Amino acid sequence: MNELKNIIRKYEDLKTGNLQCVLATVVRVEGSSYRRAGARMIVDEAGNMFGAISGGCLEGDALKKALLALHRNEKKLIVYDTSDENDAVVGAQLGCNGLIKVLFEPIDFQDSSNPVEILKWADAQAHGAKVLIQFSDSVQIIGTIAAIDHHSNVLCFENPLSFGLMEEILKSENVAEGYFHIYENEFFINKIKPPLQLLIIGAGNDAVVLSNMAGLLGWEISILDGRHTHTSAHRFQEGCQVYLGEASEVLKYVNYPENTAVVLVSHNFQYDLKVLSQLLTVKNITYIGILGPKNKFNKLLDSLKEESITVTIDDLSRLFSPMGFDIGAETPAEIALATLAEIQAVIKQKNGGSLRNKSGRIHD
Repeated sequence: MNELKNIIRKYEDLKTGNLQCVLATVVRVEGSSYRRAGARMIVDEAGNMFGAISGGCLEGDALKKALLALHRNEKKLIVYDTSDENDAVVGAQLGCNGLIKVLFEPIDFQDSSNPVEILKWADAQAHGAKVLIQFSDSVQIIGTIAAIDHHSNVLCFENPLSFGLMEEILKSENVAEGYFHIYENEFFINKIKPPLQLLIIGAGNDAVVLSNMAGLLGWEISILDGRHTHTSAHRFQEGCQVYLGEASEVLKYVNYPENTAVVLVSHNFQYDLKVLSQLLTVKNITYIGILGPKNKFNKLLDSLKEESITVTIDDLSRLFSPMGFDIGAETPAEIALATLAEIQAVIKQKNGGSLRNKSGRIHD
């Protein structure tokens, strides 16, 4: 389960128990920071924190600010300067060097348009959504004020601007995610992306390890296998969708939104072949990894050719075999690590490699 879903789940628990809480959101970062804008945590009235807005250097003071905002029942924008090594407020320095603006919003459970309800709605959109946050020091109204889905449906307004102007802001194709100003108003548009979808073909022991590790990343995981002895849901962590099905039925079991990766670990050549022949027809699958040596991959390509299935250059660009980064992986856990790192790099359009060799900033 990803971080946002965890925050939403905790919100639901607090709402059920009628325990008051505050949402803290990083709305702007200037310079370097452990977390980027859009990082969130929720703080309850007892001082428990869920989520994270930094690597630990801000949470102590942020807890105090959150409880103060809750006591006063008012939203507050706090600016932390991590470039000041003598800043006693920030506390333990982690080597960051910049300004971090954090917005604290007390949550009203009776308000169906409160910030977490807006996030909940955005998170439920299959193709993602954009959330609009106003956080200027110079205006009275600050907070999470609106959201828009993939189809330009706008939800939840506190009306700091005219409806038409805000609708135009959110629908702008030029504002995918980032900051902008309108007069004295400062805004952050936060794109809420659906979690990466991982389909694992094969439900052997290596698939269990792979799914467990992918779960830590917050990915949504589906497993398909043709053997009823392997598709018991109790073998996999909570939240995994486990399907018993023939290879020819693979497209029936899985929905393919953007950011989908598939790995073939069935250890059955014919099963992999039938699955692969269908996956190639779904063009928005970004990554198709195949366990095994290059000889197996070449044999798969030859078999596809014999069946008159054309593998295009674009298809080859999303086929990864042997799958995984070259990190000396041998055990199932190491292979899972190498594979998930490669998937992450491909989805994020990164080359992988050591950050120490990068000349720019980490998140650029």
